[in-house]
Amino acid sequence: MPEIVDLEVSRKNMLTRVKGKILQNFEIGAPIVLRNTDPRTAVKLLSGKKLTDITRVSKSLRFELEDVSLAVHLMLHGDFKWGDRTDSKGAVCSLDFGANDTVLITDWSRWVRLELHSSVHSIISEALTKEYGVDPLSDAFDPPAVEGILKKNPRSIIKSVLMNQSIVSGIGNAYADEILWHAKIHPQSRCGALYNAGEAGTMYRSIRDVIRNALETVMELSKGEDISEQPRSFMKVYRKSGMPCPACGYMVACTKIASRDTFICEKCQRKF
Repeated sequence: MPEIVDLEVSRKNMLTRVKGKILQNFEIGAPIVLRNTDPRTAVKLLSGKKLTDITRVSKSLRFELEDVSLAVHLMLHGDFKWGDRTDSKGAVCSLDFGANDTVLITDWSRWVRLELHSSVHSIISEALTKEYGVDPLSDAFDPPAVEGILKKNPRSIIKSVLMNQSIVSGIGNAYADEILWHAKIHPQSRCGALYNAGEAGTMYRSIRDVIRNALETVMELSKGEDISEQPRSFMKVYRKSGMPCPACGYMVACTKIASRDTFICEKCQRKF
């Protein structure tokens, strides 16, 4: 599933090619993915409008088109890719900006969520209006914010908190594992115990450093152009079960925590 890093790279790479261009044609290949209006209305409201920006809200990208926005949540199997109108048949959605600058949204499962948002046209997107937690790439993300999160959720385990979009915005299973390995903190540690042990600063630095470093790496992998989710072979422990921990050489294990596969070094990561 695309997370904060993947979406930021896709967003930046799309902007370099299509910002300021006119959306010449909007097509829905799978109407089920359009959640809060019908395809005919969506085509009418979006086609012919200039793309002014692409922003990110938690795990959704928001295509800003004059008086209407399109929110895209890729869910588990969705992805972006460049194509042209002849490629759009197999896509659940396509945004044609002309000159082979067509953004295709693909998803074999058809779980992708598309929502329109426009106060002018009285269409409201749930994805764009619900409350989200602090975004690790925002100015609001700082050591006091992390300290407050730990203090307010004393009985919750840290992995669940990192993945809870109403508490921390944009982080999913993969980056939660990487952050906790970087912090040397066991994913089942209680937030209250981390707060009492003075680990808020450690968590802040690990969230910041893992995401910033991954952004640089994934941007390089994308060559500043690709908008598809990039391979995660650069990650230290995620999906590396049975391989040696990069820090200590102990075998990385895979276990279920918060109902998700969790990759962890039991030797490096201390449980609080």
